Formats: sequence, C-alpha cells, structure tokens
Amino acid sequence: MTVDDRIDEILEITSLVPTPEIKPEPSSRILPKTDGKDDDIDYNYARENYYNLIERNQDAVEDMLEIAKQSEHPRAFEVVGQLIKSGLD
Repeated sequence: MTVDDRIDEILEITSLVPTPEIKPEPSSRILPKTDGKDDDIDYNYARENYYNLIERNQDAVEDMLEIAKQSEHPRAFEVVGQLIKSGLD
C-alpha cells in the first residue's frame, strides 16, 4: 500500500486520478574530461604563485628588519620575528 492509498483510506476518499508509483532512477555522475594538460598548467600556475609569495615575504622581512634596526625598539624586532614565523608556516 502506497502513501497515497493510506491517506485516501484514512480520509475516506478515493483518488480521482490513479497515479502509478514512480521509482527514482539513479543519476549517473558526469566527470569532466581531463587530458593532463590542465593539470600541468594548474601546477605551474600554483608554483609560480608560491614563488611570488615567498619573494614578497622576503622583501617584507627585509624592509621590516631595516625599520626595526633604525628604531631599535624591541617590539619592532618582535613583529619581524612573527612575520618570519608566519612566512615559514
């Protein structure tokens, strides 16, 4: 007995239109076609971005270290140390 039949029975009504029970079909998953070319492009792009990030971090550390040396303030050296640590993480 289907859910509709059970509801009809409880409400003491009859279905006006008989509805066949429809079972869902399993959907097939569509996988994108890869040929390896995109993988190489993505790898090189990510690698280039990492190198640029490392270079920018090195420039920032050098600038901050120069400022810390000029100010001779302990907090400035602490900030440089934190910047170096975050660059290594």
